Amino acid sequence: MIYMGIQMLRTRKENGEETSFSRHGSMISAILATSANPYFILWWATIGAALVTNAALFGPVGFAVFSATHWSCDLLWNTFVSITVFKSKRFWTQKVRNIVFGFWFR
Repeated sequence: MIYMGIQMLRTRKENGEETSFSRHGSMISAILATSANPYFILWWATIGAALVTNAALFGPVGFAVFSATHWSCDLLWNTFVSITVFKSKRFWTQKVRNIVFGFWFR
């Protein structure tokens, strides 16, 4: 991952401002990105499994409450991140990107 990050920083000027759009849309892209994230799998295999097991001890109602709470927290967090990124877009000039993403790797 470190190698990939360094390569991304080195080639970012070659990539420029071109934007490519997936023909499947953002929802499918988000599902694929999330499911391919090793930390997502690790979290559900450890902490998530324990939470689901504990919620199941309270029966179907406990599991339903856990699910609704978990999804609501995800929705709130992702909405916050989306709005923050959208509202701060005007501050992301090329100079700011260079500062944030590295000091001009060549």
